[in-house]
Order: sequence, then structure tokens, then C-alpha cells
Amino acid sequence: MNENPILLILATDRKLKAGVEKAMEMALDKNKELLVLYIHDLKLSEATVNAMTEGGWLGGKATDELFNVMQREYLIQGNALIDHIKGLCQRKGIRCRGILRGGDFVEEALRVLDEEGVEEAVAIRRKRSNVTRFFFRSVIDDLTKKSNRKIEIVDED
Repeated sequence: MNENPILLILATDRKLKAGVEKAMEMALDKNKELLVLYIHDLKLSEATVNAMTEGGWLGGKATDELFNVMQREYLIQGNALIDHIKGLCQRKGIRCRGILRGGDFVEEALRVLDEEGVEEAVAIRRKRSNVTRFFFRSVIDDLTKKSNRKIEIVDED
């Protein structure tokens, strides 16, 4: 088996089916391990809590508690998703392991690409019109611009 894994980069707000299938196909065809990276972008939780605080819905201890509950929930969701993909891989004879990270999406993805010596990755992007993509940048686009690795983008509905 080749040493460099295929990296599947997942985030909190992405649909997965086509991207998971693509990453598994690449790992199987190239006889490589599939490394599943689930990133919870902390900016999402912070934005939610800030919006609720600014709107007068929360404050003080309740704000901290909501943030902590959200982090625990994302951890549970991330682990469940990684376990699900590991099961799919196991049925097809693909070696698979997972990494769960919290932080800035692009920074964490770049860090894992470097740490794991990844040469090829699959990232999932929400399908949008070209006009929408022009006005609202995608973190996946930012990642591909900052990385020197081959990152296959799969657009999901």
C-alpha cells in the first residue's frame, strides 16, 4: 500500500454522498488509505452565539453554555460521520482512519495536508450558480488557492 493517503475533507455544513464515493474510488483505485478529516469551523459557532447575543436572546453564562453545547454536538456528529465512512470503507476493503479538528477550515485542512504528507485530496463544495460563487467566495476555493496539492472538488446539491 502506498504511504500517502487520499484525504477526504469534510465540514459541518456539507452534503456528502458524491464526495465520499469519489474519495473511496480514488483510494481503492490507487490502493491507498483514505484519511477522513472532519473540520468544525469554530467561526460557525461563534457567529451563531454572537447573533443570539446581539439580538438580545442570550448573555453571560448562557452564551458560554450554548457555545460549549454546540462544540460537544459537533464532536459527536463528526465522530459519527467518520465512523460511518469507516464502515463503508471496511465493506470495500479500503483502509480508513479519521481525524477530527476544530478551528479555521482552511488552516486546519492545510495543516493536515502537510502533517500527513497528502498529495491528493477530495473536498466537497455546495453547488451554487456562477453568479453566487462570484459574489460569495467559497472556503474550498480559498483552500485550493493556498494549497500546492491536487484537490479534487466535488459539487454537492
